[in-house]
Amino acid sequence: MAIGSENGKAGGPLNAQHTHQQGAGAFANKKSNVHLAVNEKVWPFIKRNRSFTAALIVLGGILFAFPIFYLAVIGASCLDSPDFCICKYSGRLSQSENYWLTEAKPLSIVAHRWTGNSLEVAINNTAGERLTMTGFAIGSNTGPGGAYRDMSKTFEANQVLEMSFIDMSDCKPNSTYDANVTITYRSAEGIEGVQAGAKNIIGYCR
Repeated sequence: MAIGSENGKAGGPLNAQHTHQQGAGAFANKKSNVHLAVNEKVWPFIKRNRSFTAALIVLGGILFAFPIFYLAVIGASCLDSPDFCICKYSGRLSQSENYWLTEAKPLSIVAHRWTGNSLEVAINNTAGERLTMTGFAIGSNTGPGGAYRDMSKTFEANQVLEMSFIDMSDCKPNSTYDANVTITYRSAEGIEGVQAGAKNIIGYCR
């Protein structure tokens, strides 16, 4: 009896432990069944849509890398020429280009480059008649400028002429020119005109 009682007392905790293990096993089985059900739904979808999944991964990589690349490019240009960087990313550069290419009349500056003390420009006669350019003045907000040249360049209607002005102010490499332009001209009828640019020409010194 003594031995039986002891076994009985010992059996109580053992039975409780056994019951606890059964409960834990049931929970684990239930958890496994949930994972199995999820896997049975997810993996077939991934297998069926491998190209779609790959495309999402590639797109995510591009979206992650592009801002880093963009900031690196901006940073490099800003280190080379802070003034040019400010003009470019504030919108002033694009405004200048748009004005001189599409809005300036009757003479538009379609290209310009400043190297050392030489300024090269390409000027288009947008008028429907012959014009003679009689003067070219360039001021300066930033960088080189402050020069005037007398001339007599005749443009036929819609003709582009390239010209070079030497002995200008020195434009140091990696600096910026930001200069206003005034052009004087004479029409075929002899009428004198003055064209003051509403936007500066902006560029990067070569």
